[in-house]
Amino acid sequence: VELMLKSKEAETISALERAPSKGNVVLAVDGAAVTTDRFSHPWKGCIRVAFSDDAPGWRRVFAACVQLAADRLVGLGRRYPVLRSAAAQRLIYRTAGQNALIGVVFVLPGADMPAMTLNQLKMLLYLAGIYGQEINFDRAIELAGIIAAGVGFRGLARRLVPLVPGFGWIYKGIVGYLATLAVGTAAMKYFEVGAPAATSKAAGLVGSLRR
Repeated sequence: VELMLKSKEAETISALERAPSKGNVVLAVDGAAVTTDRFSHPWKGCIRVAFSDDAPGWRRVFAACVQLAADRLVGLGRRYPVLRSAAAQRLIYRTAGQNALIGVVFVLPGADMPAMTLNQLKMLLYLAGIYGQEINFDRAIELAGIIAAGVGFRGLARRLVPLVPGFGWIYKGIVGYLATLAVGTAAMKYFEVGAPAATSKAAGLVGSLRR
């Protein structure tokens, strides 16, 4: 991460561009005229963020770090606790996007469920890794079942599809996205409190998210 004043931005970018090996770089520019959550990319492997020394400013920096980490975000989040929330949220939104696409592409009723479920199970295992928790595949299945039942998305797409003939695939995509987002958010809260062994604790967390 390179933190700089706006007046030094051009000079810093020029120096980095001349470096023989830049690697991945987050340019956090303090004093930008407009502070937004939008990222720019001066070159491949570089993200520029408008920085401010407050909670939103640091969240932008953390989000840029995990975006550059790509498939290594699990290890990054596990090693650096300050990045865990950003890494978990990026993983959840990425998986939700994948499941939305699956819901749109699979046209046969029920054909999308195995792929979506597998994606959600992988997400749970990765979230456990980010928070330094060890769970096996059977535990992930149990946890996924509790959360899915709690958020009430099971079978919702099948009820919505017949309502708008010809456009049911849109609802399937939306439900795939929202269901995965809900499962991921509940699981994130579960791991944040230390992944208690009692499944009743997971059910309680799900209930608190619904209120």
